[in-house]
Amino acid sequence: MGLRQLRELRLSIIVQETERDLQPVIFERLSALVRLEWLGTSYWSYTHSLLEYRLDGGLQHLASLQKLRTLQVFSKGSLEKPLQSRKEDVEWMVHNWKKLKNIKGCLNEDPEIGAQIKDVLTSHGVITD
Repeated sequence: MGLRQLRELRLSIIVQETERDLQPVIFERLSALVRLEWLGTSYWSYTHSLLEYRLDGGLQHLASLQKLRTLQVFSKGSLEKPLQSRKEDVEWMVHNWKKLKNIKGCLNEDPEIGAQIKDVLTSHGVITD
């Protein structure tokens, strides 16, 4: 089976602050996985950051993931810099990933922004946990 045929991918990607310009390149490479239904990015360190699911970080490169049903952003331990997705990033997700049904993990720990994100996801029938 070729990589383009993958339906489920779980990986750990650590992006240090000084490497943020690599993030769009990572998303661009992941965009070739057009059959992907489940994308999980994990984080196992206390001092680095995960990929940021933000438009200003290259999220738009993942528009080709039309079959994506589940996005997992999981962290183990406390993040030095939590994910900083915004309402507009999540609006982009639900409008571009029409089959998205589940987001596992926290896209933003700020209570106000988190509530906005949850409202957007709930109004589109996306389950969060």
